[in-house]
Amino acid sequence: MAKGLGVAFGTDPEETERRAVRRALKQCPDPQVGILASSTYYDQTKLFEAVRRELGNVPLFGTTSPLGISNRGVERDSVILLLLKSDGLDFKVHTGKVGDQPAEIARYLASRYLFDAKPALGDRITCLMAGPETTGQGLEFLRGLREAFPYPLPVSGGASLGEYPTNDLAKAHAGYQYGGNILGRDNLSLLFIRARNRDQIGFGYSCDNSWEPVALPVICTKAEKNIVSEVDGQPIHDYLKLHLGEAYTENLYVLRGRFSFIVRLRDGPFEKTVLRVPFLSDPAKGQVVFWPAEDMQGQEIQLVQLAREDLLAGTKRAAQQAHAALGVFRPEMVLVFTCSVRWGIMNSLAGKELEEVRAVFGDSVPIMGLYCNAEYSPLLNRFEDITNPLNALCGSKPMGCSIAIMALGSTYPTGAEVDYRKLTERFFQEDKAGCVGCEQKRMEYVESQLAIAEQRVSDTEKSLRQLIREQNRNALALKEKNEALLQANTSNEKLQKFIRQYTPHSVWEKASVSVLAGLCRIPDEELFCSFLFMDVKGFTSFAEHHSPDEVIRELNRIFQPATELIYRHRGDVDKFIGDCIFARFESATDALNCSMEVQKRMAGFKTSGSPFTLRIGLNYGRVVSGNVGADMRRENALIGDAVNLAQRMESACPPGGIMVTDEFARQLPVTILEAIKAKKGSVRVKGKEQEIVVWEIPSENCQSV
Repeated sequence: MAKGLGVAFGTDPEETERRAVRRALKQCPDPQVGILASSTYYDQTKLFEAVRRELGNVPLFGTTSPLGISNRGVERDSVILLLLKSDGLDFKVHTGKVGDQPAEIARYLASRYLFDAKPALGDRITCLMAGPETTGQGLEFLRGLREAFPYPLPVSGGASLGEYPTNDLAKAHAGYQYGGNILGRDNLSLLFIRARNRDQIGFGYSCDNSWEPVALPVICTKAEKNIVSEVDGQPIHDYLKLHLGEAYTENLYVLRGRFSFIVRLRDGPFEKTVLRVPFLSDPAKGQVVFWPAEDMQGQEIQLVQLAREDLLAGTKRAAQQAHAALGVFRPEMVLVFTCSVRWGIMNSLAGKELEEVRAVFGDSVPIMGLYCNAEYSPLLNRFEDITNPLNALCGSKPMGCSIAIMALGSTYPTGAEVDYRKLTERFFQEDKAGCVGCEQKRMEYVESQLAIAEQRVSDTEKSLRQLIREQNRNALALKEKNEALLQANTSNEKLQKFIRQYTPHSVWEKASVSVLAGLCRIPDEELFCSFLFMDVKGFTSFAEHHSPDEVIRELNRIFQPATELIYRHRGDVDKFIGDCIFARFESATDALNCSMEVQKRMAGFKTSGSPFTLRIGLNYGRVVSGNVGADMRRENALIGDAVNLAQRMESACPPGGIMVTDEFARQLPVTILEAIKAKKGSVRVKGKEQEIVVWEIPSENCQSV
């Protein structure tokens, strides 16, 4: 692949252009295409006529910018030309007048390319784009390309920049475009690059904006497309004053921005941030107009700041990603499109961005680019991912305040190695020696920029102080809320512990799961369990002749150990009913073992003079666990004949013994009833027409366990 990089500066546009072209032609004598970036400092008509005379019919693509990029660094008021030739690549330039239909002209130019070139299915096609960006046309250009192409097209490039730095948007937008042999001020220029053999040519892409959040995300709660009035229900101008101070316009809006907004785009674990740049403000109407012109209603945006260190880290990250995306292909050239606002922030350190790119790709790869009004780039890095319509972040977007890199690589044999850094430095020294007055002009420019930089630093400090104050206010408010929340949590934990003592454990667990699932009730369910009823015989007469304190104390002397044994045997107390305990068990064996231990413990009480004995009834069967009651008071109750029959067993049981139903007995291992010498019999109980089969465990057998 043949490449020629020519850089020149001077006072005469024709002579400057001739030097740039001849320097590039010396390296690449028979180019297929030229990529041109030049400053509006020069008379564009004279400059373009000169380059056309020197290059003949070689098609040109490019645009103007007072800030060009080459391997030497950032070139102020220069002409930069990159000439290319490759047997594996086809280059086609198409250009057209934009007018008031930007999407239509883009769709037409793309269709014209597809009609003329008739690319094959396996060809890799990428596109470089340059055009005006006065009212957000870039978004429409990309929409037109997307509608014309059969797959999402990788598009890289930058919008034309006229004068910079300036606070006059009209002057900033007054750039030119180069397309084929046409020079224009309202033209869309497209350079389609087709790699016929995907095994020999590859592309790598990246973009990064390096913005860091300085406030929490907010939702655009009132917007008409890209005109926003409210965020989180608060007037947007009030929000901006609160976070950036009364002079927020000095640091927020395009061309002088230190702060902006981002949105986050996600595709699975992959996340990319893109800018939503405020560029017009109407305090009287309470509106802020954002770029690009996308619908902002309901969109989550976040206030961010761009600092030099973050900017350089983002440039390094972008260069590494573009290089990695080339995979096996050796880098042949690198195109860099970066935002003029980034240059305004870096100012005298702007060249360090280029150093980060150069450190990744090396000095033997030509690097060309420019600072622009807006950048166009894919969000993904690999050609295959960008062109896959199944990827949520496929295709390309207008970026803004970002750096976009496109790298071209190949597997072709290398020719003689060129140190492009030394080469461009030599060009600079040659022009510097022959340019009378250029050095003085550059010094005057540096001094003016220093004054601008100092003012911007001062404005930024004011906004940062406001942000810090707001954060301190928020931190104090958050501290108060956290203290109140901690107190509430402590009270809540005590309340939960308190209420849990009065709630069956199984109901508490189901309620916890229901709350976790976002439910406001415990679902009804069908259960098959073993049920225990335990009654204290003799307690009613005791209660009639003793004080309430004595009654409760004596009852708890029995209920405390009985409850401990129930939970030790994996049961759950459903409720205390006067002098009776109702409990349930998953296992019939656990229920029986618990009952026998309770009776054994009660026998010890009798020995010490207790006047009470226990009756225990057990049954197994189906019940419904359901919510009964009303909205203001509910209980998750166990309802069914199995519960009723367990209570009947307790009523029919002799004092000190245990009575179980035949259904319960069938849930036990066959050897247990024999081991405890249970007696089989039958009883008549309320609610049953026929006597039912039961097993009785006398008190003396319980005591011998």
